[in-house]
Parts: sequence; structure tokens; C-alpha cells
Amino acid sequence: MHLTFSDIEEIEPLIVASAEHLRSLDLRPAQGYPPLSSQDSPILPLLDQCSSLRHLKFRIATQSQPPSVGSLIHETAVSHSYNFQSTLTILDICSVQKRTLSATTLDYSILHFASLFPELLVLHVCGQGFRIDELENTQTFTFPSLLRIDLQLYDVESTTQVLEQMEMPRLRLLLMHLGDSTEVAERVNRDPIIILALALQIKRFGTTLQTVKLRSKSGLYWNSLDSFLALLSPRFYGFSSVLRSFHVLGSR
Repeated sequence: MHLTFSDIEEIEPLIVASAEHLRSLDLRPAQGYPPLSSQDSPILPLLDQCSSLRHLKFRIATQSQPPSVGSLIHETAVSHSYNFQSTLTILDICSVQKRTLSATTLDYSILHFASLFPELLVLHVCGQGFRIDELENTQTFTFPSLLRIDLQLYDVESTTQVLEQMEMPRLRLLLMHLGDSTEVAERVNRDPIIILALALQIKRFGTTLQTVKLRSKSGLYWNSLDSFLALLSPRFYGFSSVLRSFHVLGSR
């Protein structure tokens, strides 16, 4: 069920009527606020009525000038016990800014929310980078069943930071979109440690990971890629032979 709305009352009757048998729900609030950012979010009680949900997608539509404090998902939502906690297998969270449709910076609450669902198999996270406070830097989240993760965070550092906070003992497929700006390639070329730090995080999942796809429309310099791929080499660095394919879409 795909629902775009400006007022929660517009979708409440639709969800209530089909909640028991609802398997897929795509929430896209037209208003400029994250759907689960407040303690009294009206979406939370609606989600509580969905007992068999398998696929949840919601767009975080923030204002063009997002607040500098506060989490995108309120602590009430990340400490809640959902009726579909054991049935959800696909979670898709995308942040966009109202009017400009550009992405908004994500924070650790996204990972905290996603980690509530132990049967999650697929996770897609899209946003303009990733913000984390020093106090949260050591916090990690476990995804015991996750097989596939798709990170569209548009910079290397944010992608590294997210992977660093995740434990995924069954991960098979890793997709990363590093953005389409040439600035990414230039920065990585100047400071190769940036891309090597990402390789080290990928290497953590070497015993199960089968496919890695790295997308950057503007590309990366070949010398950056050479160092990156060398660190993932099974011959020299002990990366598991389970890894069957590595795709880099874009090179300079």
C-alpha cells in the first residue's frame, strides 16, 4: 500500500481497514517533518495495528533547513515494541528535503530503529551523509538475519561510519552509492586513507560477503581503486574466498 499524505487523518481509515492483512506499507508524508521524530507521532499507533507487515518504506521529508539537534526517529519509536517486529523482512528509509528533493543527513536513530527487527533481510538507507555524536560513536547495532544492505549516503566517510556501527553475521550483498560529484573522487585521491578505511570495514564481513557493488557516477581514480581492491584481496589480506564478485560502476 502506497500512501502519500499531508494529514494523518487521510490515511488512518485505509490502514485501519486493512491492517490485519497488510504486508507492504509505503508512507510518504507531504508535510515537512520526519514521520517518527516526535514523542506523540500519530503514525506510531497506526503502525501498531499492522501485525503482519513484511515490507516497510517511509520517506523522511524534512524542511529545507533541518534542525541541528534532535534525532530523525524519536527515542519513543526506537524503544517501542511493534506488533510486526518478528515479521518485517524489508525496511527502506529514504530522506529528502522538501522543495529541493535533495537528501537530508541521517543519524544513528535510523540504525537503532532498523535493529529492532531481528528477521530483517534487506535494508535500504538513503540520505545525504550520516551524522553521529561522539557519545554515540561506540554504539553498535546487530542485524542477525540481514543478507543485503544498500547504502546511498553520497560520501565515503558516512558509508564507512555506518558499516562500523553494524554487526551483520550473515551479510551476502553490499551495495554502496558514493554520489555523483567529482568532489568525492578528488578528495579520495588526495587522501587515500578515506577509501582504505572503507575497505577495512568491508573486510569485517569477509566470511559471508559474496558480492560488493560500488557506484559513483563521476568515478574514482584508478590509483584509489587499486589500493582499495588490494586491501580486499584474498591472496594478500586473507579476505574469504566466499567473495565472488566486486563491481565498481564508474572510474577515472
